[in-house]
Amino acid sequence: MCSMSSVVRMNTYIDDMVKAVSTRKSRRKFNREGLNAEHTSSLKEFIASIEVPFDSAVDVTLHTLPQGSSVCHFAEPETFVAFSAPGTLTGQAMAGFVGELLILYCESQSIGTCWYGHYKKKNVYDIVYGTTEENAPKKVHSITPVGYCTEKPTGLYDKLTNVMFSSKKNTVEQNLHKDSLKDFSDSIRFGLELACKAPSAMNSQCWYFKVSELGEGYEVEIAKPAGYKHIKWAYPDIDVGTAAAHFWIGLLQKEIQPQVLIEEADDRIIWRFRI
Repeated sequence: MCSMSSVVRMNTYIDDMVKAVSTRKSRRKFNREGLNAEHTSSLKEFIASIEVPFDSAVDVTLHTLPQGSSVCHFAEPETFVAFSAPGTLTGQAMAGFVGELLILYCESQSIGTCWYGHYKKKNVYDIVYGTTEENAPKKVHSITPVGYCTEKPTGLYDKLTNVMFSSKKNTVEQNLHKDSLKDFSDSIRFGLELACKAPSAMNSQCWYFKVSELGEGYEVEIAKPAGYKHIKWAYPDIDVGTAAAHFWIGLLQKEIQPQVLIEEADDRIIWRFRI
């Protein structure tokens, strides 16, 4: 159940985060210098304030690169955030949800970010945990650089990505499960419109939405289709977690406090929002 304290604390940021859904971009070209003191302080404050509507096992940690070290395969700033959780499907899903809240906050503060699921594992685990991946207490599911970006993407990777992968998003109707209600409240539609704008590997948009009647209210299901596989990305439940996060903040802005359930079913996580 979503606690009152989580709503109160997240509402401090919610309007700016909802606006950030429409402006967020993945950045791969950063200035080398790290965050200034004001942004470092505000980011630490936000990390300490993150509360979510489930028992989270996600650690969000801010790090500065040691001299001469790197964690990404592309240009990066001096600072990054790691999202760590148990190495399970539920851990993946939670990391996607919590991590996207952090990234939306950064976007609202003009701090550049980019989800990285492929990174230099040896260096990351050494910085985050001071040990190897095998001996770490949790799995680092993803990281994001945090810093300041050049105005335009100039790297080869950016140019190839723009050519190969469309940034166009599906509509709510395109994402609705065949068994979903088609007529539901404006507040739910608003949240689902935000969920449509969530990031996903190669813009795969690997989720569906299913709205059902539940007593006098609704249940909204967000998940990937059973058996879904991505050709290059083995952790789509992280992506589904980002969509669930977008939906949740949309409901919070509409002053709706849903009960949120995370169900592990075979090869996937199903998010259930009871409204």
